[in-house]
Amino acid sequence: MTDIDLGPVSISIGEITVRLGLGIGITQPGAGGGAPALPAFATDYNTGYVYGGGVSNSPNFASGPTGSTAADKTIEDGSGGGHSAYLDIARSAGSNTVVFYLKAAERGFGFVQIGADSAANRYGVVVNLSTGAVTASSTVGTTTGNASSVLDAGGGWWRIAVTTNHGGGTLFAIYGLSNVAVPSFNGVGYPDYSGDTVSGILVAR
Repeated sequence: MTDIDLGPVSISIGEITVRLGLGIGITQPGAGGGAPALPAFATDYNTGYVYGGGVSNSPNFASGPTGSTAADKTIEDGSGGGHSAYLDIARSAGSNTVVFYLKAAERGFGFVQIGADSAANRYGVVVNLSTGAVTASSTVGTTTGNASSVLDAGGGWWRIAVTTNHGGGTLFAIYGLSNVAVPSFNGVGYPDYSGDTVSGILVAR
């Protein structure tokens, strides 16, 4: 396997992996692919918060998992609806995987979603950030090839990966907060609740 290191972007031939930060990676595996085993964080993930809705961000709030630069804290605002942050990128068609490293703070549940086909088709999971258990999932539109995995990254951190088939165009990598294990979901598949303006989760970069 050949790796080309372009600073914050790492491309592996055979398993094409674009690392974009926010504790996030977008992976397009080759035949027989899937979510990779837990990698060394320093070589794979190194970002933070990008765009948000229903949240604010406190950068460099805490230490991240081994190898990361730091961790940001994403805090819900007082609005109703979803509390999330996202990154969008053009990706080729096929099975794609989005990865975030999350840790509990005041909120004990995190949410990770992949938005395929310019976010028309979405798949996401809610994860208990104390145990790593997937407690709920949501789909929007027509999705195929859905899968998820949660790996213990140590120190309370969880590597959360979600996969779906992408027809082409813009792919959205999304993470957010949930107030309960099995929430109500809004029209775009986010946990839907009124925030308290102080509760948050940590995201590594």
